[in-house]
Amino acid sequence: MADNRLYEVLGVTRNASDAELKKAYRKLAKEFHPDKNPTAGDKFKEISFAYETLSNPEKREVYDRHGLEGLKEGGGGGGFGNGGMFEDLFSGFFGFPGMSGMGGSRSRRRGEDTVHPLRVSLEDLYNGKTSKLQLSKTVVCKKCQGLGGKSGASQRCKKCNGRGVQVQLRQIGPGMVQQLQSICSECHGEGFPAQDVQHLQTHVIAELPTHKLRKEINKVVNKYIDQGIAELVPGVLFVDEVHMLDIECFTYLHRALESTIAPIVIFATNRGKCVIKGTEDIVAPHGMPLDLLDRILIIRTLPYSQEEMAQILKIRAQTENIQVDDESLTLLAALGVKSTLRYAIQVLTPANIMSRINGKDGVTKEEVEEVSDMFFDAKSSAKILAEQEDKYMK
Repeated sequence: MADNRLYEVLGVTRNASDAELKKAYRKLAKEFHPDKNPTAGDKFKEISFAYETLSNPEKREVYDRHGLEGLKEGGGGGGFGNGGMFEDLFSGFFGFPGMSGMGGSRSRRRGEDTVHPLRVSLEDLYNGKTSKLQLSKTVVCKKCQGLGGKSGASQRCKKCNGRGVQVQLRQIGPGMVQQLQSICSECHGEGFPAQDVQHLQTHVIAELPTHKLRKEINKVVNKYIDQGIAELVPGVLFVDEVHMLDIECFTYLHRALESTIAPIVIFATNRGKCVIKGTEDIVAPHGMPLDLLDRILIIRTLPYSQEEMAQILKIRAQTENIQVDDESLTLLAALGVKSTLRYAIQVLTPANIMSRINGKDGVTKEEVEEVSDMFFDAKSSAKILAEQEDKYMK
């Protein structure tokens, strides 16, 4: 009996012309395209396979004479241009186990991917970083040749009969059977499960993880300290802008503070509450987790005087190669006392640009006053926004 399944897929007769095939294919492809009909992906592949076969004169001749079995065996045909795609279609839609006879050797089964999670910080993403990964691989034991036991001790897996995969057939439509393959859950794809577990374990190469190695080093160091051979000198870790840290950094600091070689940690932060970076709603004083906050000693520092701010601004101007007279420094320092030192420093650069526009060699009092009138500090901006909320926020 002639095989008409591909013609039935396209809804045409056996003697349909090339124009009729193309017309039928375009109509069905438009109807079952995944973009228009997301649940019809398999149907679209089936339609594409049928048209690919019947639109090729050589393949159509083979199919008309020998059916799908003839295409599978590659009789008289030149093979398919996309073997991987149509091999899946053969095995999935038409119940054939594979296309090993269709011009070309049988592809080797691909092994499972190895996923190694690697956490990197935002700084590393920007600057780039080379990390060493500690990976392990499975090697064939020379004594048991990978069988996991003595000669003759290993038998074929009863669940997959030594093939390493389990095959299931599922009917997806009238006269259509889909074949599914999965790695055997009994032998994990090996085909020959190990019989002598004790023998197998003696040939497993165990690697020492980095954190275990760190513990061993700490034991030796602590032993030397107790014997008086070594001396522990704690370091000083200075952390600026503590509210910019994320949860991972605080976790590291917790581990460091629990160690006998814990450093002295100094945080530089402003008073107040802020949301901890890496979270959405965790608010803590100074931007620190509460369990770390109760372990620190807060050292109160005195605010800068106007003379000290003037000296800092003078050094900053020299660093940026900006000429500033004494009267301008005094005015900038007064702005710093009234607002913040950061605001006074931020006024310095646009004031220098303004002085160049005015044809001057350095910053004068006029440029400082003009820029300070143009740009508000954070406190003034927040006050204006609160007073005119209806105007700026909707």
